[in-house]
Amino acid sequence: MNMLQSVMITEMADELKVIMHAQIKAKIKERIQALYLLKVGTVNDIGILACLSGRAGSTLHLWFTCYQASGLSGVLAWNYHNCSL
Repeated sequence: MNMLQSVMITEMADELKVIMHAQIKAKIKERIQALYLLKVGTVNDIGILACLSGRAGSTLHLWFTCYQASGLSGVLAWNYHNCSL
């Protein structure tokens, strides 16, 4: 089963869009954008999302795993230096 099919995004697409446009830091904006693209159904495969975002599939997998564990606030605060996943 595709990992993205198991991710349940609780935020509404419009809410994600507003949050995404309010971000100043690009690394935060791209995480929200990945959630947004999945929520609106633009992508349904992590390989396609990796190509669109320019990030490795393993990085996206970490973001979505973090989202499942901690929600949106966890994704926004997550970084490689204090990764607990």
